Amino acid sequence: MFELFMNKFRKNVDQLYLHNIKLESNGFILKLLNFKIKQKFVSIYSEWIHLDFLLSLDCEYITAFKNNLSAEDMNMFLRSWQEGKTNRNLKYGKLRMCSDLDVKEVLKDCGGELMDPRTSRIKFSDLCYPDKWIHGGIHIRRNDGRLAVIELTGDYLIKEDSNVTEKNIEKYLKTVELWNSRDSTWEEDWFHIYIF
Repeated sequence: MFELFMNKFRKNVDQLYLHNIKLESNGFILKLLNFKIKQKFVSIYSEWIHLDFLLSLDCEYITAFKNNLSAEDMNMFLRSWQEGKTNRNLKYGKLRMCSDLDVKEVLKDCGGELMDPRTSRIKFSDLCYPDKWIHGGIHIRRNDGRLAVIELTGDYLIKEDSNVTEKNIEKYLKTVELWNSRDSTWEEDWFHIYIF
């Protein structure tokens, strides 16, 4: 039934929520939509999502939990955004994978810069997420100068003058070691992407 709906529906929508619905995809993989989503796409069980589907979304918010995207898929997603080819309207993406991905492979050739949460903070504000302070993260730039901050912990602070927790500082220091190591992999399954 889900496959039929996704393949036959043709009306553009502002938002598409697939909340708390565990879809039995039976191997169904969706590559492209026959309609546009203007503002927000949310799917909690997203095994059916293909890279082409993600690239075809041009909405402001994308949430896709429990997806099977690979490190190579995520790298293609980020590089396509950087080159201004896809997802030009994206403001915030929250992607959770079914398994850990090697962050170094995700960021390969993206020119990512790991930022210290003690010295780097940027305010992210919009109607859905007022006054979030993102400390640290990985910064990458789009070809038009827009900044994406990839935050891997899901932690943020409400006030600008709030102190970063010791836990986040410890995580950052461990991350620096992994970032600079040629022998170690750095695996994560959460990717929060804020666009400025």
